Amino acid sequence: MTNNKGITLIALVITIIVLLILAGVSIAMLTGNNGILTQAGNAQNANLKSEAEEAVKLAVSEIIANKEATDAGYGDATSKTTLTGENIAAVAQKNNAGSVCTGTGEANAERTITYKASANSKSVTVTLNTDGTIKSVSDPA
Repeated sequence: MTNNKGITLIALVITIIVLLILAGVSIAMLTGNNGILTQAGNAQNANLKSEAEEAVKLAVSEIIANKEATDAGYGDATSKTTLTGENIAAVAQKNNAGSVCTGTGEANAERTITYKASANSKSVTVTLNTDGTIKSVSDPA
C-alpha cells in the first residue's frame, strides 16, 4: 500500500480554474454596463434630480404662501413674494443647508434654476413654466 499525501496536479488546476471563473464573474458584476458601480451612479443621479425638483417645488410653494400672507396683511416685509428665478434660488438655498443655487428669469416668464446639493456635487438645472410649474429637470452634469 502506498501512502498518498498531498493533492494531485489535476485537483490544483481545477481549483485555480474555478477561482478564476468566480473572480471573472465578480469583476463583471461590479464593473459591467449593468454592474453595481453603474447602478450606484444612476441611483445617485436620480436622487440629485429628485432633490433639486423637490427643493424648487418647496421654494415656489413658500414664495406663494408668503405672497398670500402678505396680501392678507400677515406677511413679513422681508420675505420673498415674487416668483423670479433669483427669489426661487435664494429660498431653495436657504431651505437646503449647504446647497448652491442660482436662478434666472422674471416672474411671468420661463425661469431656470441651477441646483447643487453641495459645493462639490453635480449641478441639476430645473426649468419652470410661466405659471411656476416644473417644465423639465436636466440630468446631473
